[in-house]
Amino acid sequence: MGYDFKEVTTVNNSELPTNNYTPINSVAIHPDGTLVIDPRDNRVYRIEDEKIRPFISQEIFLSYRNSFSRVKNATPSDLIKPIGETIPFKEGVLVKSGTMPHIYAINHTLSGQERKLITSWYCFVDMGYIFEKNVVIVPDWQVSQAPQKNHAC
Repeated sequence: MGYDFKEVTTVNNSELPTNNYTPINSVAIHPDGTLVIDPRDNRVYRIEDEKIRPFISQEIFLSYRNSFSRVKNATPSDLIKPIGETIPFKEGVLVKSGTMPHIYAINHTLSGQERKLITSWYCFVDMGYIFEKNVVIVPDWQVSQAPQKNHAC
């Protein structure tokens, strides 16, 4: 299934189930939170609440500080789960389109995500941000995906 022994937790025999367990095999289902890749099209998903939720871009995947080294190969049982909502940018990530000068902070709300304009360079610096370290450059369509609401400062 692609796990590394560094991910194994040692337990006493008394902590193991005595019966009614499913052996781990090639048709096993990965647990919630596992990042999996569909080998048919190389799409990456996060397993969550009996669904597989797609990352629609590398930038979104990396906004969660994920690493491709943590992605496991999806099993057939993973891939028969329904596809859930796409995963949005991580809350608080700063995004900028490659063709536009504005920087936005991503904010999650009950109705989805929104982008808040950072109104000035002074504001950006005053909040402790460093452009090279904190801003993710993304295609225009990814910035416009989240509606603009108010401003961050």
